Amino acid sequence: MTDLFKPENIASGVDWHVEQLRSTSFLMPMFERSAEDVFRMIAQSPPDQITENRQQAVQTAAGPFASAKLDVIRHPGRIDVLLSPADEARASQGTRTIGNWIEVVDSFNTGIRLWLGSRAELQRLAFGAICLHEVADRKAAYSILNQLLPTVDVDIEHSTDFFYQINRPRLVTFQDSFSCKINRLSKWSAATVVLQTVMIPGAEAAVQPPAFTATLQNHCRAELDLSTDADIRQLPTHQLQEVWDKLTTFAAEILSKGDIR
Repeated sequence: MTDLFKPENIASGVDWHVEQLRSTSFLMPMFERSAEDVFRMIAQSPPDQITENRQQAVQTAAGPFASAKLDVIRHPGRIDVLLSPADEARASQGTRTIGNWIEVVDSFNTGIRLWLGSRAELQRLAFGAICLHEVADRKAAYSILNQLLPTVDVDIEHSTDFFYQINRPRLVTFQDSFSCKINRLSKWSAATVVLQTVMIPGAEAAVQPPAFTATLQNHCRAELDLSTDADIRQLPTHQLQEVWDKLTTFAAEILSKGDIR
């Protein structure tokens, strides 16, 4: 997968950084795993926090993972695994991203493959990613989107509020003649974010009000949702890791080459 991000394979020299990664496992009826169990498999350590809403049958396990925050949420029939910036980084640095795509997705994949290799019984599997590439301004963002979206003509000079969404499914054949349609949904946009920093004066200057500074950041934004087809009754248990690898490979291909068939 990392070969897709060699310089010669990357459209426009885009350096994607991860805002969030997600794994969603749709469970077979009667198959049970707690949020804590899945967290331990992925992180190879216990969660810092476990909560449960018995009325809604929702369990959550949360804790640190690979310099980020890992949340495992167990809904009826579904387990979501979310990787996002650590709360401390958000508060102290205003950080919106975890790190570079290659570094972050590799560590996330390692943990998810441990969970999928534990004889999980799934109907469907999905991988989601929200990625940002910082640019100078809106025109720079639209110029890059023009290169990533060859079937779209973005008017760089005279348009705003651009948003483009498309699903390009592919039929994939795995080992043992198992075939499955993979949905390749991507959403593309340009975003401007205001980062505010508050400087609190020390005790010796308590009479002074806090100082506020604001910084504008412009980004290309890609939101991906790769998933197995809903018509499959059950994914082969021994091939879940292979299916997951295909989802993440397709995601890397979209980020590196744009909207391709």
